[in-house]
Amino acid sequence: MVRTYKKGVIFDLDGTLIDSTGKLARDVSETYARLGVDVSPEYSKGRDWESLAEELGVDYKVFWEEFCRRKTWEESLASGEVGLFPDTISSLEALSSAGVPLSLVTKSTLEDTQTKLYHFDLWKYFSAVEPVSPREESKLDGMLDMIDFIGDFFTPMKKVYLVGDSRGDVDLTDKITFFTNIPSEGIYVNRNGEVLEGYESVQNLTQVKEIILGNGR
Repeated sequence: MVRTYKKGVIFDLDGTLIDSTGKLARDVSETYARLGVDVSPEYSKGRDWESLAEELGVDYKVFWEEFCRRKTWEESLASGEVGLFPDTISSLEALSSAGVPLSLVTKSTLEDTQTKLYHFDLWKYFSAVEPVSPREESKLDGMLDMIDFIGDFFTPMKKVYLVGDSRGDVDLTDKITFFTNIPSEGIYVNRNGEVLEGYESVQNLTQVKEIILGNGR
């Protein structure tokens, strides 16, 4: 049966639904240290990795190959270094219960994405999950694939929300609208209260939920 929801949500994972920013910043810093470049975790936190590599004069493929030697997600999850944000489950539950189709596009390998989603039992909330290889694909490609996929199961969407904790997660709204003819809106989540100019900026997922559910079906 075709469902009648008129809007969908594409979430980012790391730093948006799970609290992994510290791990990733440390991983990036340690990767550059092995490459002979001094980058503090604080400086790399929340940065687009390709832009950072370009700024530092490091070939991104070289960075990524070295980055893959980092501490595994299994180790970080087992140690408690990575956890869920307090409002992740309640927000996903509320959106899912309201009939809003949720999907996930994340710059991560399939294996790492599965590890994180299974550990926190998050698979059940998403209509579809699209891991995007940080080395081979763009997040835009993943989002376009996701919209096509969801469109096979839901009536044509009237709006798509892109929700994430970095500019790269939400800065694709114009391109999404251009390629799909579906209006899109970015919601930038920063728990420190930072604002991203040109986008709805919030401090938590509860606010994300309220924006989406408050804008009608």
